[in-house]
Parts: sequence; structure tokens; C-alpha cells
Amino acid sequence: MDASSSKRLPVESARVIVDNDAAFQSKLEAIRNAKSSIRMVYYIFSDDYSSSVLTEELIAAAKRGVSVKLLLDYHTNYKHLDLLIAMMAQGNSGRGKMDIRLFNRPTIEIKKDAKFLTSACGPETSAKGMTACSDEKLANVEKYFAKDPNGSKSLFLKLFLSGLYSKNPSALKLAAIEGSGFNPAAAGGAKPSEEELEQLKEFGKLVF
Repeated sequence: MDASSSKRLPVESARVIVDNDAAFQSKLEAIRNAKSSIRMVYYIFSDDYSSSVLTEELIAAAKRGVSVKLLLDYHTNYKHLDLLIAMMAQGNSGRGKMDIRLFNRPTIEIKKDAKFLTSACGPETSAKGMTACSDEKLANVEKYFAKDPNGSKSLFLKLFLSGLYSKNPSALKLAAIEGSGFNPAAAGGAKPSEEELEQLKEFGKLVF
């Protein structure tokens, strides 16, 4: 049974290339010889030398009227958003037709985790310990996403995700500490329980 999510695509010809240089050259030739459309899917599209050459060829193809569609992984290419925006601006100038999209965007579960980590519980609940605080925060997360399914109105949630996907520890730290209202000075005098230590370990795994 075919378990793929797309329809069967007719293939006129195909070849396997195991040499990196030959494979890269074949891509350039395919782009340069394209007459109507180019569709490419990449997990990593970096800003190194080879990617820069590929970018220039794709922009040139788009400018001469070829429809260029590039699909990239969100997680590994989030830090290159400015580059991708500039590519589209150049590629869509004149007769250009360039469309760049990202797949593997943050799921609702990832957004809920980010909201949980950047939220605070009430002072009365905080006094009851981390477990009671966690329970309250989980309930509040569900209520929040019932009203805002995309999490677009939460500043610290968006900052946390931005730090996560751009691999920026400072943004992660700021979002988690400021969003949760964590006070290191106030927490310094209280010895955490074994359960709290385990939860802090899990928090560290999520962040790093």
C-alpha cells in the first residue's frame, strides 16, 4: 500500500550521483536549462559558498521568467529568514516568479510547551510548591490556546520560539525567566525538593 501523502509523480528519467561535486554541478545545469519551472526541497539551505552560487542561479532563473519554488525546513533555516526574504525580493523583480516556503513549523504541542515554560502561576499556588504551580499552568495553557490557537498574542511565547529556532540562549533565558516571573534571589533561600529537581532537569533538557 502506498502510504505517501502525495500523489504518484510521473518520472521521465532519473540518475543516482554519489560524487558531491558532480551532484552540485548537475543542479546548476538543471537550473540553467530550466524553461518553465523549478521545484526544490532542502533540509538545510545555508549561506555558505555553494548555497550562495545556487541562490544566484535560482534568482537568475526566476528573473528570466522561470517559476521557482523552494521548500525548506523551518527548524534549520529559521536563522536565515532575512536571506530568504532578500532572495524573494530579488527573484520576484522584473518578470521574476520565486516562492519560498517553510515546512516543519512549530506544532501546537511545541507552542503549548513554550507557553508553559514562559508562564507564571499565582502567588498562592506558588506557595504550595512546583507541582501545584505546574497543574495551574497546564490548565491555563489549555484555556489560552482555546482562545488563541496560534499563540500569536503571547510575547514571551514568541520570544522563546524565536530563541529556540535561532539557537539563541539569551532569548530563551529571557523568555523563560521574565515570562515565568522567576526570581533567583527569592528562590535562593529555599532548598528544592527531589521532585522539583527532577522537573528542573526536564526543563533543562527542553531548553538545550
